[in-house]
Amino acid sequence: KTQNYWTESMWLRLISNPLVSDPNSREGKEFRRKFRVPFPVFEEILHLCQNDPRTKHLRIFSYKSSDASGKPSIPLQLKLLTALRVLASGLTFADVSEMTNGLISESECHRFCMEFYDVFSDSFCEDFIKPLEGEELQSSMKVYARMGLPGCVGSIDATFVPCNKLPETFKNLAAGEKGKGVLFNVVVDHSRRVLNVQESVFATINDKISVVYNEFLNALENRRIYHGLAYRIQTGPDEMDFIELSHCYVIADGGYLNKPVIICGYPNPAELNRVKYKFSDWVASVRKDVECFFGILKQRFRILKNGNNVHKARQIDSIFKACCIIHNMILQYDGLNKLWEDDINWKELDPTVENLPILDNAQ
Repeated sequence: KTQNYWTESMWLRLISNPLVSDPNSREGKEFRRKFRVPFPVFEEILHLCQNDPRTKHLRIFSYKSSDASGKPSIPLQLKLLTALRVLASGLTFADVSEMTNGLISESECHRFCMEFYDVFSDSFCEDFIKPLEGEELQSSMKVYARMGLPGCVGSIDATFVPCNKLPETFKNLAAGEKGKGVLFNVVVDHSRRVLNVQESVFATINDKISVVYNEFLNALENRRIYHGLAYRIQTGPDEMDFIELSHCYVIADGGYLNKPVIICGYPNPAELNRVKYKFSDWVASVRKDVECFFGILKQRFRILKNGNNVHKARQIDSIFKACCIIHNMILQYDGLNKLWEDDINWKELDPTVENLPILDNAQ
């Protein structure tokens, strides 16, 4: 009886299809398009919620065949799909409730989603969003060294997230240039893997102030992370023309504080000499990785682009961190976290006309 009751759900019928596990099948593509995650990543999230010691005992992840009134209980799979659909579409809880044909009420959708975002971000943030170590760190730094920035461990920038229902008390504080909302400072490496997410600040707070309390930068400056790493800076044309340093840094735009662990371009580069202008232009080009990350994240999770309907700052932080955790999980599943780690001799690459048949035809 319980099984027949939930066959009305199109989403459960979709995940019960064996072909949904194949990312190249029509069902697999449909699942990723609707919920913005591959089905294996959904299964990993479900497994973490049901089996991890930090979450398996929680009430929201427990399941009984029926409730006190005898009505069949809502399967955890369906409630989890609802939470992912809210992130992916940016729709209201009432709209997503209608997508389930009324099987999950608006109040139940709201209750589960907000509790899930809080628990998921609190329990697994340190597992999936953390500074790199060991071989992963060496590979990431090698990528930046190839691009002329030895010692760099990532890029930092802030992104604006609109908030539609912040209390009127914070109206003036949250009203920035792009509207009413909050800012998140994020550190990513060149493969767009999230290394750190700072708690949100109001949109009227500039980067110089918000970065003062950034735990990642403070730990980097005090050498609590990435310590004991040595790298060389070339100072001349000969092989022996170098200095050896051990203080790692991140790259940023010119809006941040002048700190030893933050490297940015020179102000007013057009008025500088050619060397400083090229350096500023190069740093701006390399740090596009964090800009690309923000674009990908907001296209994948429209709730960060269209605005959310929550009232509390903690809930906004939980939503953003949950999106970043899932982003890192997808990055690892797709293999894009190792996109730049293959050893390539850049000097031997020769993209000549002979290697480009399109250009040959044009000629």
